[in-house]
Amino acid sequence: MVALTAAALDKRAKAVIAVAPLSIFDFPSDKWPHILARIMRERESQLSGNKAFYIPMVTEDGENPAGFGSGIDKEGFNLIAGAKTLVPNFRLPTTLQSYYHIAAWQPLGLMQHVSPTPVMVVTPENDAVSPAEKQKRLIFDCFSGQKKHVIVPNKGHMDVLSGEDFSRVLDEQIDFLRG
Repeated sequence: MVALTAAALDKRAKAVIAVAPLSIFDFPSDKWPHILARIMRERESQLSGNKAFYIPMVTEDGENPAGFGSGIDKEGFNLIAGAKTLVPNFRLPTTLQSYYHIAAWQPLGLMQHVSPTPVMVVTPENDAVSPAEKQKRLIFDCFSGQKKHVIVPNKGHMDVLSGEDFSRVLDEQIDFLRG
């Protein structure tokens, strides 16, 4: 979504390839007042010199404690948790302030301004974080210029660019950029 938002605001972008773009930027109404109050208390604490408060990005059940997003599956959790072995300074927890910034950032309204920049959206068929139907309806369908939508079968948000399909998906991206 960052590249798509940048292309909507800066017409110097020549093309965008968005892989599994996020399509959910809201929080459940039953959790939001409590989370927002906690975020504000935590912000006051930081302004008083205290360190940021962290919560898990996701629980072992694949749920975000702040209620953000639609969750991930067990395999996705294991992939995120295992990232520390590949990237030693990776942190699984996120600050409460991160959720304030997510709530304030509403990129979906900018999608209509991406055109005429050419866009390819690569969507994993089984994306639990950003459902494929929402990626198409809320993002891809907004573009009026040159566009291509690639659905990667049997893949989720965390593994869309891995396995046997990787070469094919990469080739499609290269062809799109050369197009």
